[in-house]
Amino acid sequence: MRKLFVSLFCMLLLFGVVACQKQVTKKTQAPTSTVQENTPSYVAYEFLKASLQTDYEEEQKYLYQQGSYEIHKNQEKQSIIFTPKNVSGIKEYNDKIDKIIFVWIEYSNPHSSSGSTETEVYAVRKDEKGNYKVDIKAIFDFSTVKQQIQPKVINPESLGE
Repeated sequence: MRKLFVSLFCMLLLFGVVACQKQVTKKTQAPTSTVQENTPSYVAYEFLKASLQTDYEEEQKYLYQQGSYEIHKNQEKQSIIFTPKNVSGIKEYNDKIDKIIFVWIEYSNPHSSSGSTETEVYAVRKDEKGNYKVDIKAIFDFSTVKQQIQPKVINPESLGE
């Protein structure tokens, strides 16, 4: 009789624990892509990628002044693979006076079979909504910029994908 009572008590205790147990939910992690999308390096990288793919519509998304870069308007989009792995270096030069960030990108061009690296420098500034955009019409002397501004080195892997 005692064994039956102990077994019944243990079973009730077990059911009570299971019934009262809290549902554990996973914490949802804030997406990091939104943070990355509004950085000068990310915008310059996406513009470069669209330019290499001759993707006119995508290029327009990243321009400070839409329609200021019409080179690929009537060209067919090329399906090339360009990822952050193609990028070997990125540096940002922040000109606080003119509110421009010059983004220097060194990359291996997927169009080239030689495997050599190329570089591009884009002037990036915030538009009226606070989003970074590539300003194609900005005139600058990058050799002077390099001498006057200390760069911030960006890890290409932080661009995502």
